[in-house]
Amino acid sequence: MITNEKMFSSSENIKKEYCAQIVRIGELIPIEGSDFLAQVTVSGTSMVVRKDEFKTGDYVIYCKNETVLNEEFLSKNNLYESSEFMRNSNRDKVIPLKEKILELSNKPVKTEEDEAQIQELEMQIKSFCGFFNKYGRVKMIRLRGIPSFGFLIKLDTLANWKPQVKNIDLSKLIVNEEMGIGIDFDTVCDDKFIEVYIPPVKEKPTSNSQKREKKRQQKIEKFERISKNDFAFHYDTNRLDDNIWRISPTDNVSISSKLHGTSGIFANIPVKTPIKLTLVERFWNYLHKKANELTIYLSKKVTENYKIEYGNVYSSRGVIKNQFINSKVTDGFYGTDVWADINEVLKPYILQGMTIYGEICGYISESNKMIQKGYDYGCRIGTNFFMPYRITTMEENGNKREWEVTEVYEWTVNLINDHPELKDKIHPITILYNGTLSDLYPDVSIQNHWHENVLSKMRNDKERFYMECNDPTCKNKVPFEGIVLRVSNDDKSEAFKLKTTAFFEKERKNIDKGEVDIEMSSTL
Repeated sequence: MITNEKMFSSSENIKKEYCAQIVRIGELIPIEGSDFLAQVTVSGTSMVVRKDEFKTGDYVIYCKNETVLNEEFLSKNNLYESSEFMRNSNRDKVIPLKEKILELSNKPVKTEEDEAQIQELEMQIKSFCGFFNKYGRVKMIRLRGIPSFGFLIKLDTLANWKPQVKNIDLSKLIVNEEMGIGIDFDTVCDDKFIEVYIPPVKEKPTSNSQKREKKRQQKIEKFERISKNDFAFHYDTNRLDDNIWRISPTDNVSISSKLHGTSGIFANIPVKTPIKLTLVERFWNYLHKKANELTIYLSKKVTENYKIEYGNVYSSRGVIKNQFINSKVTDGFYGTDVWADINEVLKPYILQGMTIYGEICGYISESNKMIQKGYDYGCRIGTNFFMPYRITTMEENGNKREWEVTEVYEWTVNLINDHPELKDKIHPITILYNGTLSDLYPDVSIQNHWHENVLSKMRNDKERFYMECNDPTCKNKVPFEGIVLRVSNDDKSEAFKLKTTAFFEKERKNIDKGEVDIEMSSTL
C-alpha cells in the first residue's frame, strides 16, 4: 500500500526544471480585454488562468514548461485535441458527431444550413476535447499578450487518473509559505506522470561502413579507465523561480551571464592505465574469470592488469568521451567532436585533481554551422571558445573543494595573461554582479514579499542583466538567454538559472520545428 507521503515522489533521474510541483495560487490580476482570464504568479512564474476555474489560495499541481504528461492521465481527462480524439476516453461521444460531419460534407450540394450545422458540430467536438497534441507536450503560450508557462491542474483532475490521491491535503506539501511553493515530483503512485519533452528526430540511415565500424568496435574488449568516485558530471542547474525563497537578503551572491552553447567537462584525475601481464598472470586471471566455482581453491590473488595514475578525462554534459581504451570516440550530436578540440587546448593547464566545467560556444570547429543556431558569440565562422564557469579540486585530505565564481574568473584571466595565445579559445566567465541582493535592490522592502519582488526586479532588469534584450556579445540578433546565480560559500554545490521570456519563445519555436537542443536531450 502506498502511503500519502509516497503518492507524489521523485524518480532517480528527475529533472527539477522539467517536473511537476505542488503550488498555491497567488493573487489573480485581471487581464485587460478579457472577462474570464487572469494572470497569476505560480512558483515565481507567469501563468494565465480562467477566473471561473482557479481562485487565489487554491492548492494545485503545476506542470512545468516543455514537459510531457502521462498518456493515460491525458486520456482519462479528455485532454487530447480534437484531431486526436480517439486517444480520449470519451471518444464514443465524438465518433457520431464526426460521422454526421462526414455525411454533411459528402452531400453533392451543401446548403447554408448544412455549413452552419457542420460548424456547430465542430464546436461540440472541441467542447469534448482538450488542447494537447499527440505528444502530450506542455509548452509556453501567449494569451492576450501575456506569457503563460506550463499547465495547472486541480487534484480532482489528477484523481481521475489516480483515485488514491483524491483526499490528499496539498497544503501539507508546501515547503515555502511566503511564495506558495511545494514539493517537486515526477511520479504519482509509482507511475511516471511527467518528464522532459524531447521532439522526435528522424534517424539518419546508417551506412554500410558505419555498420562495419560498429560491429568491429563491439568485438574489441573495452577497458574502462574511469572510477565513478573520481569523476562527477555537472549538477543540474535548477530554476531560480523555484529557489529564490532559499536566498536571504544578506547572502553574498555571484550573478553571471548564461551562455547558450554546449557543456563540456575537462579533468585530470586518477585513471586506470593498462599494463602488460605475463603469460602466467593472464592464464591465472583467465581461470578466475572462467571458473568461478573453483575460485575457493585458487588462493593466489588475481594480478591486476592496470595501475592507477593521473590522466586526462573529458566529456560532454552526459557522456564521458574517453571513458574506454580501444573504444573510438564518437562524433556525437554535432557530427564532430568539439569537446576533443577544446580538450587539446585545455589539458596542458589542468592540474592534478582538478575538474573544469564550462560552456563551448560559437561554431562547430572548421564548419559554418553554429553550436546553437544564431548564437555566434562574436566568433569567426568555424571557430569557438570555452568559458569555464565551475572548478573543483581534490584537497590533500581527500575532500573536494568547490571554487567560488570569482576564483574561477581569476584563474581564467591569469591563464590567458600567462598564455596570450589562448585568448581566442578561452574566455573568462562574465560576472554581472557580486554582492547581496538587498544591496542590489535596496528599494525593495524586506518586510513585504521580498523574495517575490526581488525576483520580479531581476526578471525585468535590462540595465544590469540584459533581461529581454538581444545578446550584446552576438553579431546575430538573438535573445539573451539569462543569468545564473550562485550563493558564495554555499555548503551545497548548486546554481540557479533565470531565463528570459524571449529566449523561452525562441526555444519553443525551435522545438515546434523539431529542432533538438542537445542540452534538453537525455542522451547527451
